[in-house]
Amino acid sequence: MKLDFKWFLVPAMVVAISHQGYGGFPAAAEEQLMHIEEKTVESTDPSIEVNFDQTYNDGTNQYQLSKVETQVIDSWPAAEAAKKEQSLEPFFDADLALAKEHLPAREIEEDGITYYLASSEIVSEVVEARTEYGKAEIRYDGLEYTDELPESEQVTVSDSLTGKEYSKELPRSRYQVVDERWTAGFSFDVKIYNYDADSYLLGTLEIPKGSDLTQYGQTFLSHLGLDPNYYRIDNIVLSGEPYEVDGELIQNAIASGTKRTVDVIAVYEGAINLPSAERYYYKCTYSSIPAGEEIATIYKIKATASYEQVIEAAHEVKPMSLWDQLIRFITTPVTLAVLLVLLFFIVFLMLIKRKKKKEESSMTYIKSDKKTE
Repeated sequence: MKLDFKWFLVPAMVVAISHQGYGGFPAAAEEQLMHIEEKTVESTDPSIEVNFDQTYNDGTNQYQLSKVETQVIDSWPAAEAAKKEQSLEPFFDADLALAKEHLPAREIEEDGITYYLASSEIVSEVVEARTEYGKAEIRYDGLEYTDELPESEQVTVSDSLTGKEYSKELPRSRYQVVDERWTAGFSFDVKIYNYDADSYLLGTLEIPKGSDLTQYGQTFLSHLGLDPNYYRIDNIVLSGEPYEVDGELIQNAIASGTKRTVDVIAVYEGAINLPSAERYYYKCTYSSIPAGEEIATIYKIKATASYEQVIEAAHEVKPMSLWDQLIRFITTPVTLAVLLVLLFFIVFLMLIKRKKKKEESSMTYIKSDKKTE
């Protein structure tokens, strides 16, 4: 049987043509581009709608907003409640009823922050006996040379834990003169005995009758044991009329002058024993958030917007001529592949056919005319 190789070509071409489609050859659909925009916002509403522009242009392509997706990626309270512990003072020593009358403040303010009472309780505790240091500075004004500072004074301390006061006689530790001056008001009485005599005796000093006694001021001070550095006699005058006592004539006189005075601050200090005592007090907790007020939650939201490229409508494809279709068909990759396969197949068949012809030409046929008897 003789093979006709053209029939192998026809089915292959039909397959290739059917693969390309009937009629014209439309262009491949353009791949649609996407653009992504992201925003991060904070809001107390986790379902907040995040706004994006409806269109986007990258300078070459135009995009239309397709969808917006949101996701909560973090959250935290809008305000942190600041806590403050406080003990209400003063404390009430062994008096629970008094403590209950002194209720703690509902609100307090510190460093510009308002704190609200969150809880309170009355706490009782025993304060152990201990020692408190006491000190007092006492001022003494107008002291004379002969005045004596007290060696001790009562000093009072307040117990910081119970609020009670305790006193004790404490010794003087030191003193300081803070002011010094001459002041009026120095005076004393003088009695002149034997006033009718020709002279008077002041100690061992004889004073003639009728003499001005003021000129003997220093002698009077010495007789009284007063230091002239601190006392001065400015005047001595007779007072009243002479009078007789037991047959002796007496005349009164008054001496007056100035004295040197000082202002002194004395310090008294030492240890004061405080006894054991029980106390009651309020222990309070304050918060910057009022009771019952809910703290809002802030949500961190990530929003992702997807944009699709705006593709213009495809231009109308004009019908192609048969020759153009044939040229396009032959130049398509699929057709070229099919033709290449057919070419190899035809070459293969031709090689087989040539081999057979060589084998047939080398065979010898013997024809016998002899008849069989």
